[in-house]
Amino acid sequence: MEAGYYAISTIGNKVSGASGAVEVQMSGIAKDDSSEPYTVFNEYVCYRVGAAVGLPLPPGTIAQTADGKNMYVSLRFTTGQTSLPPVEPAVLAADNPDVSAGIVAFDCWVGNWDRNGTNVAYVSGVSGVSIFDHGRTLLRTPDGTGLEGWRDKPLLHDNHVLHGHVDDLALLARWAQRIALVTSELIRDACGTAARLDTCTVAEAQAAGDFLEHRKSRIMDYMTAAQGMLPKVTGWKAAA
Repeated sequence: MEAGYYAISTIGNKVSGASGAVEVQMSGIAKDDSSEPYTVFNEYVCYRVGAAVGLPLPPGTIAQTADGKNMYVSLRFTTGQTSLPPVEPAVLAADNPDVSAGIVAFDCWVGNWDRNGTNVAYVSGVSGVSIFDHGRTLLRTPDGTGLEGWRDKPLLHDNHVLHGHVDDLALLARWAQRIALVTSELIRDACGTAARLDTCTVAEAQAAGDFLEHRKSRIMDYMTAAQGMLPKVTGWKAAA
């Protein structure tokens, strides 16, 4: 996560028994499953595994409303009092080639079919990079079928905001290695926690965990198979 771009809205009283601690309020964004199914599950699991890899996702968790409804809540990523505009992908890739490669590799892993300019935040010289809005991943496949049919598909899409801008094969390979090192325990814990909070069934959580486990060590294979989706990347023969 990028540090320094999450604003404190109010500072309250000191907290007794904790040295130097005070109560604060910060702005957040909350989403539920009312518009699209599996939003809460997908957002939570993607946050957990994306943060483990080292990508800049806003901190988030599953929270409940007063009537017991689950929502995924993440800190609002801003600079000053306004939200950031849609990202300029060429600028992002030029200024942050490493993170850009990581976003592509991560989206391949989790099957993100909706990485567009409005769910990446970056303004050159103003903000750090933040990626968010991962509802259209994992349990929500593009055709509405189960994950089994998507298990070994490359899942690189020509509508990806960075597909025509990432150009460094070595950086993609480095992020693929980082993804492969995410532990089975972390993946299973993330999926299991979300299931225990009734964001999906146990069987669905198991399927999502199996999907992530199976794909995590095969990212370079998938990207090599779909290299046409990354037209600026060269040297694929060496990666195959």
